[in-house]
Amino acid sequence: MPTVIPEGFGEAAWEFSCLGDPDPWFVTIGVAFEDPFDPQDQLLAMNDTWSTNLREITNDVVTLVRSKITFNEGGTIMEAERAQNQLGNDSGAKLPQNCALLVRKSTGLAGRHFKGRNYWPGILSVEWVNEIGVIDNTTMGDLQDAFDAVYSDLNGVTNAQPALLHSDATDPTFITGFVVQNVIATQRRRLR
Repeated sequence: MPTVIPEGFGEAAWEFSCLGDPDPWFVTIGVAFEDPFDPQDQLLAMNDTWSTNLREITNDVVTLVRSKITFNEGGTIMEAERAQNQLGNDSGAKLPQNCALLVRKSTGLAGRHFKGRNYWPGILSVEWVNEIGVIDNTTMGDLQDAFDAVYSDLNGVTNAQPALLHSDATDPTFITGFVVQNVIATQRRRLR
């Protein structure tokens, strides 16, 4: 079921490409906004926070191609994008792209309806993860610090706030933080 984008909200995405993979990767986040909202401010913050907080730990065969947003302004669905075309900086051995860092979108509310998550491929180094997929404690602290900074940067966009969009007609829920999970996530569709 597709995500419903109510008036005053948007769905933003980082678009990545990986050398040798014909399909792009997308990491998405909802955005709540109010007038005056400039979607380019949101996109610039997304590109800048990736460059500042995540680029150094992202594999050097992964490129942040662009950030994009689809948003509902006054009942009209609009789109904007901002190019980045910047490679990650980490040349170390990484896990395959179907083994991703899992980051929970926290809302502070209980129940499955109020939970969201992101999969971040291209980040996890082989030496950070043990044979059962658990990330070591030192790395967990560093990753959490990075995603706290990502949340802070996105939450600092003028007249915008991170939000969790729902596939039904219920109101979106504000995101209160990102929580890095200590067990890796796997996605079968990432490898063929």
